Amino acid sequence: MPDEKKAKDWWDKAEIIGKLVSGILAALAVASIGYFSSSYLNDRQNNELRIRLYTELISKREDAESAIRKDMFKSIIDTYTKPNSVSLESKLLDLELLTYNFHESICIKPLYIHIAKLIDSDITIPNDIRKDYRNRLYKAAREITGKQALALQGVGRSFERTIDLHDLPALLDPGELELESIKRTFEIEVFDIDEETGEMEVEVSVYGDGEPYVNDFGVGPFDFPMIDNSRLSSDQRFTIVLDKFDDSTATITLIYFPGSHSSLKEKPYYQDVINRLLKQEKYTETADTY
Repeated sequence: MPDEKKAKDWWDKAEIIGKLVSGILAALAVASIGYFSSSYLNDRQNNELRIRLYTELISKREDAESAIRKDMFKSIIDTYTKPNSVSLESKLLDLELLTYNFHESICIKPLYIHIAKLIDSDITIPNDIRKDYRNRLYKAAREITGKQALALQGVGRSFERTIDLHDLPALLDPGELELESIKRTFEIEVFDIDEETGEMEVEVSVYGDGEPYVNDFGVGPFDFPMIDNSRLSSDQRFTIVLDKFDDSTATITLIYFPGSHSSLKEKPYYQDVINRLLKQEKYTETADTY
């Protein structure tokens, strides 16, 4: 009997200790959950606060930049609407500012052609200054054309062709390119070229993704690919860039790229947007079945 009583006492003590330990562990668990939950919520709130502050700063910075660009744009455009008292030097400088700041937003090719004509027709300009003006004009155009072409080639596909200027018209070797699972064949025919300006008259025939597409247009040193491009189906575009030009040959590059990377002034057709969304939805449904 004494042994049974001792055993019972031991189990009673063990039960009491177990309950005590369980209570302590439960309390620690509740405290830990509360601590980590509070810490998680605080971290989340801090992250949301940081994101909100960052968004507000970016928004304010963009508003400030937009205001500056608006004033700059108005000031530059006023140069071309004022009387002829504005010097050619000022017009050229404003065109350079317009090019480097707004080349993705507006088509400035007409201004380039206008300034080029002024440079060539103004008989009061000394030959050395005339040459300097022309170099500045073509240099700005080449820089922006190169930057835009490089950006489009990074997201698209391209091929290069060399043209013998003494053998025109010329039908160039076709090129086949694939973008976003759509294959297209591009055939380029060059009819004529202005040897003074480098402007070429070309016809491009595109085959793939539906009926053939044929377009006639000019390609010259003042064509910026994000602005001067042709629209295809499925919200895709193509453009031709004049890379090199001399007395005997010219080198061009055809770039096939998504419409989302065209200029800010270009917007996709609503039907193209709907078709793209339907394709994405179909792809998602197919992926979910696996």
